[in-house]
Amino acid sequence: MILSNKVYDMLKWVTLVVLPALATFYLALSSSWNLPFPTEIAATIAALDIFLAALLGVSTSNYKVHAARVGFNITESFGFPKHGWILSKTTYDILTWVAQILLPAFAALYYALAGVWNLPYSSEVVATLVAIDTFLGMVIGFSTAQFHKQAAIDCVEHPAGMTSVIK
Repeated sequence: MILSNKVYDMLKWVTLVVLPALATFYLALSSSWNLPFPTEIAATIAALDIFLAALLGVSTSNYKVHAARVGFNITESFGFPKHGWILSKTTYDILTWVAQILLPAFAALYYALAGVWNLPYSSEVVATLVAIDTFLGMVIGFSTAQFHKQAAIDCVEHPAGMTSVIK
């Protein structure tokens, strides 16, 4: 399954930014307003986040296989943007994996095991993990936006890079 760029970008934004921010928002409000089931709702949002991350992972894997077959690599065609606050590819990939898979999975796992084994501080652990996940999602989202912005600028300034794609 390869998702369209529009669907992939929307799901990535939801997975990296919206769901962690929503869980953090609800956790913050639940303590102030005594809203029900703060940990349960945050853990449910984390589980949904894991599910969407799995879909994105399958789509990314299939896309990479397809891109390898047709021999296309955007940074080889256009080069890596020279300006802007952009994470290195390795740092970006690691932070994306941590934000999309590791932190939501660990939050859901800790919450599930806390209920079975009576582990302490389940609400606090889940809230902390969701807050960290929200922060990483914002950093990754900002870096992605800067990358696309600078890539578009470089493409306009140096349209020769387009010839390898337009063939």
